[in-house]
Amino acid sequence: MPADGPLPPPEIALENDYVRVSRDKTPFAEVATDRVIVAIAPLSFIAGDALQNLERGEFFVFGPGDTYQLPGDASFFEVAIKPDHPPVKEPPEIIPPAKNTMLYEGERFFIYEESLNVGDVRPRHSHCQRVEIRLNNGPCSSRHSIRRARPCSPASSIGASR
Repeated sequence: MPADGPLPPPEIALENDYVRVSRDKTPFAEVATDRVIVAIAPLSFIAGDALQNLERGEFFVFGPGDTYQLPGDASFFEVAIKPDHPPVKEPPEIIPPAKNTMLYEGERFFIYEESLNVGDVRPRHSHCQRVEIRLNNGPCSSRHSIRRARPCSPASSIGASR
C-alpha cells in the first residue's frame, strides 16, 4: 500500500462489448442509450430538470435521450448498455432463480435484487449475461443485477426473499 493510503478505485469498473460500468464518473450522461445510476452512498443529483435523491443501493434508470448531472464528489456506478452490442447469449435451459426480487422491468432490460441470509443456499438456476453490483460482501450479501430483458425470459428473474 502506498504511504499516502490505498489507491482510489479505477474509473472503469467493467467494460465489454455489452456494457461499460464507470465508478464515480458519467461518461455516458448525454449518450442516447440505456443507463442506470446505482448509489454507493447517499446521493443527490439532477435528472432532467428535477432533483433526485438516492440512498445507498438505490438506483435510477435513464432511457435514451434522458440527461443527468451528478456532483463530482458523489459515490456511484454508472451502468451504460452499449447501443450496438452483439446479441445476448441465452443459456441452453432457463431455470428461474428463487430468492430474487424484481426491482425494475423495462422493455430492454430488468433489474433484480438477490439477497441471501447467512447459511442460505440457492437451488440450481440459470443465468443470462448480466452485470452484478455487490453492495455488501460477506456472510449476508445483497446485490443488484442488471440484465438484458430479451431474449432471456423475464420468468427467469422472478422470485423473492430477503
